[in-house]
Amino acid sequence: MKRKIWIILILLLAITGCLTILLKSGNDILSQTIKTVTVEKGDFTKIYKSTATVTSQSHHHFYNGSITKLSCEKGDEVEEGTVLLEYLDIYNHKQVLKSETKGFVSDINSGCVTVNDDYYVIEALLDYDRFQLVKEGMNGIFNSGDQEILCTVISKNTYGVETGNRILYRVTLKPEDIGKLFYGQKGNLTFDLMTEHEVLIVDKQAVIEKEDGFYLLPATWLNILNDINGQLLRIEVLDSNDSVVKINAAGVENIEVCLIDTYLKGFLDND
Repeated sequence: MKRKIWIILILLLAITGCLTILLKSGNDILSQTIKTVTVEKGDFTKIYKSTATVTSQSHHHFYNGSITKLSCEKGDEVEEGTVLLEYLDIYNHKQVLKSETKGFVSDINSGCVTVNDDYYVIEALLDYDRFQLVKEGMNGIFNSGDQEILCTVISKNTYGVETGNRILYRVTLKPEDIGKLFYGQKGNLTFDLMTEHEVLIVDKQAVIEKEDGFYLLPATWLNILNDINGQLLRIEVLDSNDSVVKINAAGVENIEVCLIDTYLKGFLDND
């Protein structure tokens, strides 16, 4: 009987030891896996994103008479001097309508053939507040599929365009490279509107959003690995861009905080 008791005690001690080792190993692995970043003062660039479209200038070729021969179709590429159509004018004289520019036929109507040139530009419609911040000469990035093209604002149209219940304002940009662009192509346009210096910033992935506000998890939690919600530091989020968040909080400058991955999100949800 005593022998059985000793065997049971030894087994319990062995199991307890294994569990302790596994738990310590798991905690060590967790501590090594979680990445950290530092809350610091730095530059924060405010960005603005909008949809945009590749377009070009329309050239209207008017005629007055009846068509005798249509030499083009919508979508056809034409050169300067290409015959678009032949017609009889009001005096029954034969006339020829030629393209005044290189481009493509974008529309054919009674009395007019429209040719869009191939000097592509990018147009975006912005609300008034953003329109005011965008300046001629400012750079933007046009993203469409796997394309990322630098472009420069060349003009602003102060006449508003009514879209639904909003008035929007047209901004035109010249792309640095038009090689892969095509007329009517849609994409996203990103402007760097302004940069603030020496403001408190942190990596966007470190910010935890909860129902009652925003928080950071200090890296010191990795030494505890318990009571994760009790270790959170409350912050005020002032602004954000694609990579960092501008924050306001006392006593957080230069502290290390955890980047919140899927594993840590599970801790936060279950704690």
